[in-house]
Amino acid sequence: MNKIYIVYISILIIFILIYLLNEYLILTTEISILSHIYCRLPVQNQILNIYPFGFCIPECKIIQFIPKKSRKFAIIIPGKLKTYIYKNENDYYKGYQESYFGITKLKGGWDCMRHYEILANGCIPVFENLINCPKNTMTFFPKKIIIESNKELLENFSIERYNYYMKLLHEHTLKYLTTRAMSGYMLSIINKNPKKILVLSGEHWTTSDYGRDLILIGLKEIYGDNCHEYPFIPHIYKDYKKDISKLYGKGISYTKILNANTRNKKFDETLLEYIQNHVYDLIIYGTVHHSFPFFKLVNSYYKPNEIIMLCTNDMHNCEFWHLSSYGYNVFVREIPNEIKLSSYTKVKNPIRELL
Repeated sequence: MNKIYIVYISILIIFILIYLLNEYLILTTEISILSHIYCRLPVQNQILNIYPFGFCIPECKIIQFIPKKSRKFAIIIPGKLKTYIYKNENDYYKGYQESYFGITKLKGGWDCMRHYEILANGCIPVFENLINCPKNTMTFFPKKIIIESNKELLENFSIERYNYYMKLLHEHTLKYLTTRAMSGYMLSIINKNPKKILVLSGEHWTTSDYGRDLILIGLKEIYGDNCHEYPFIPHIYKDYKKDISKLYGKGISYTKILNANTRNKKFDETLLEYIQNHVYDLIIYGTVHHSFPFFKLVNSYYKPNEIIMLCTNDMHNCEFWHLSSYGYNVFVREIPNEIKLSSYTKVKNPIRELL
């Protein structure tokens, strides 16, 4: 009788263990899946390291209080050149500050600095067809609030409801749309807490690139000269001597932001040595469309998950997104609802081409 009882208990224990093991496997699988849902996108049945990011704006450009309004709509209408009347940042900003609404729209891409400049100056964007924006493009932009505010206020305006929506948008802008917030998001989503960062740019380093410049500004706001860029990007520093109006977008919102002491030029001299000795904890390629300086050297001393690639261009089918399948962290500004890898990536190995 005792033997039968022991056998029965043993079988029962085995079944319990099998059940618990099965539950554990289900739980770990669910956790694994959930860990990939946020900001990771499936391509050809693979989970790749493709993450959304967007334009942002330095906090110093965001007004602290919502100003009084003197007109319903701002003068500027995207695409109508005769309305582009402003020649400097102060007048341009004032045009939005004194307006209840600022018109904006999809142009070369959904993401645009104008959206953030409207919000930063205490004005509500009137955004044409925003409801059609892909879900993984402008993921931090307050799309829902803007769609709701446009529908309600343009049909039945009231100052109380306007102030309600403007308060929501102002708080959202300060919390999520600053250069510091966007750069911090990038580091958190790849689970990195680096002490030193290197941002590399290609041969077009003297020209402006909103995506690269804004992320670099945010990183330097956090890390100071422990974030080093190469080559030197002069127009983001306060001591820039040239005429900013000659830069893209007349240099508005992204130039002359940082103190000169946030860059140590001596690090240029030790650049290759520091890469070889893995002094930098993270390396960022400022835009994958401008080239990959020192790519072979970097890949000799850094794992793919220690490298970030920024795709800062407007809407396009980017061949470099395929780099994510090799373990690189690829951040993309304009992500369609369905990613289709181009024929370039299907035929060629982009890593082999770059090395």
